[in-house]
Amino acid sequence: MLSVLSVFYLALCAAADTEHILPNTRINGRQLGGMDEQRAAAVLEADTEARRRTAVFAVTAGGHTYQIVAADALGLDCDALAEQAMRRSRAPFLTRGFWLLHSLLGGYKIERLPEVKDEGVLRAAIEAGGLMGAGTTTPTEYTIGEGKLLFHMGTAAPDAVDVQGLITVLKEVARRGDYDTPVECPVTRGVVPAVDLDEIYEEIYTEPVNATLDTQNDYAYVDSVTGVSFDLENARRLLDGAAEGSTVEVELIYTEPEVTLQRLEERLFADRLGAYTTRVKGSENRRTNVGLAADKCDGCILVSGEEFSFNQTVGEQTAERGFKEAAGILNGRVVPAYGGGVCQVSSTLYMAVLYANLAVTERGNHDLVSSYVPAGLDAAVAWGDLDLRFINSGEYPVRIDAWYEGDYLTVEIWGTKIDDTYVEMETEIVSDTSDELLVDTYRKVFHGDGSPLSVQKESESAYMR
Repeated sequence: MLSVLSVFYLALCAAADTEHILPNTRINGRQLGGMDEQRAAAVLEADTEARRRTAVFAVTAGGHTYQIVAADALGLDCDALAEQAMRRSRAPFLTRGFWLLHSLLGGYKIERLPEVKDEGVLRAAIEAGGLMGAGTTTPTEYTIGEGKLLFHMGTAAPDAVDVQGLITVLKEVARRGDYDTPVECPVTRGVVPAVDLDEIYEEIYTEPVNATLDTQNDYAYVDSVTGVSFDLENARRLLDGAAEGSTVEVELIYTEPEVTLQRLEERLFADRLGAYTTRVKGSENRRTNVGLAADKCDGCILVSGEEFSFNQTVGEQTAERGFKEAAGILNGRVVPAYGGGVCQVSSTLYMAVLYANLAVTERGNHDLVSSYVPAGLDAAVAWGDLDLRFINSGEYPVRIDAWYEGDYLTVEIWGTKIDDTYVEMETEIVSDTSDELLVDTYRKVFHGDGSPLSVQKESESAYMR
């Protein structure tokens, strides 16, 4: 009899299929018997996904029920479960018969439901479900009153959501797979969040902006902006000493811009800031070039901070653009060139800019001393090489008026005078030899009463002899 049973048992061991899960094996209610490990893992993945789609916690707090969608926080290692189910099939030979018989008679069941794998995602789901506002703790808020910031201080209450405690409870509920029974939310005493005054200051702060002209809209008026701020440190002291539920007033500080729209409209181009006139000589072609360049500069408007470029304004001097061939200076020699004479316009403009006390950003001198302005006060230009550039360094827009009439070229800078200062230019010969003339130029600014305000070295010029 014993030998018969031994033969029967060995036959059972031999009959066990080591490549497939034993019969009557269920995981989370899914029948996996006869499946290989890969197929079983796929079935468990599909089952897990279906469970995740319906994983919604019902959490009660403050007499209300909140829905917490937990799908993205849940997970299950289906490969590990499938591997666990295969272990009995792959047991040592002499135990395979036992496990096969066990499965045929009683089956094998495992319950391991999707569980919380990421607390951070679950916390986000709790916030998304609206639970964070369930308690009666109120945060500090602010409004803007008549010239004031009004801080309505928050209050703490003993029914705030205990988020970490709730996460612990929901993790246990997920392990049981019970999404039907409402969960009572654990609570704790609320904490009023600290006020981020730096962030509020960033929201409130407004830089004062001067009224100006819109360069992209036919120089239409653009209104000024009043600056807004508050004393950050004083506000911090007031809030630190404030009681819960109280109201704290913080004075707003308003800063008017230097140039309001009314002032701009009243004073736009009202004052001649600088002017200079030179006598035009030479051929008819040269005079034509001077007139063309002056016309292109005439009427140019620069708002505060805008830079003027002579080359970009006048453009390349070509026959197609109406410029004539006339005498010009190249490498210390007088040679014919299209646009010869335009340097008289740039030099006359340069002088007007200096007397208007605007900031010059690029200027170069000629190889030879010019006949129309003193040495050290000329401004040579050459397309693609030398340029005259300056910035409207004042607060109001300026306009260039330039015209050639008779034998004289005049350039004026019109803007808005904000003080009584005036400019005088002074040149100093540093060296004068048979080969070279070196000249330093100084800009001297005086108060209206003649007292000196500033002296700055404007340029250094080197001329060939």
